Amino acid sequence: MSNISLQRYEVACEILGVLISNHSRKINEFLASGPPDANSIEQERQNQALLRTTRDNLDPSDILAIEKTIALYCHKARLICGHH
Repeated sequence: MSNISLQRYEVACEILGVLISNHSRKINEFLASGPPDANSIEQERQNQALLRTTRDNLDPSDILAIEKTIALYCHKARLICGHH
């Protein structure tokens, strides 16, 4: 595996981490805002679980899957981080 592949893998994992963290933040906001909305919390947890599974199953040597992950999730992560 090349150094570039490893760097791209780390970028993909970081992007997924930003999104997972954002779902945690949303869950905490739902819990703190009075009576929790169980449906919204469950949806956030499901989204979070999907992203964790994606991250956990991402193969550091599969550059196609890595690039697909980056392309799929990068824009959303940039918006969360305030980069347009």
